[in-house]
Amino acid sequence: MPNTFKKMRYPVLNVLSLFACIGLLGACAEIEEKEQLLAAAGFSMKYADTPEKLEHLKLQVQHTLIPYTKEGKNYFVFADTDTCKCMFVGDDKAYQQYNILEVQENIAYQQRMTAEMNRDWELDGGRWGQPWGNGPWNGYGANYY
Repeated sequence: MPNTFKKMRYPVLNVLSLFACIGLLGACAEIEEKEQLLAAAGFSMKYADTPEKLEHLKLQVQHTLIPYTKEGKNYFVFADTDTCKCMFVGDDKAYQQYNILEVQENIAYQQRMTAEMNRDWELDGGRWGQPWGNGPWNGYGANYY
């Protein structure tokens, strides 16, 4: 192998490793955010504090709210063996509250994105002059008639 190929190969692997780590951090942050919403909605956090509980937790579907019915009551379970080694358990009321909080979180996210786009347009819009031209809609229509 030529020496230049050996030198180029490792930086590429380093960059790929960096992107993989960033992706994992993003996934962890998303899971932690979901767990915060679950706790705020009234879900109870149950730690897997024994080897038996941890084994049972590993058998559950991970990072997804799963409905269960026990003794005629509905429950929702969110298992996480990666971040907290715990299980969040809630009833119908907690699940409804979680849905409300999730919608509010999505609305807040959309408002932040809109505000950022508007800010970016205000900062950058000056390059283009009037963005909609001199049409009749803004009082400068005399030159079109």
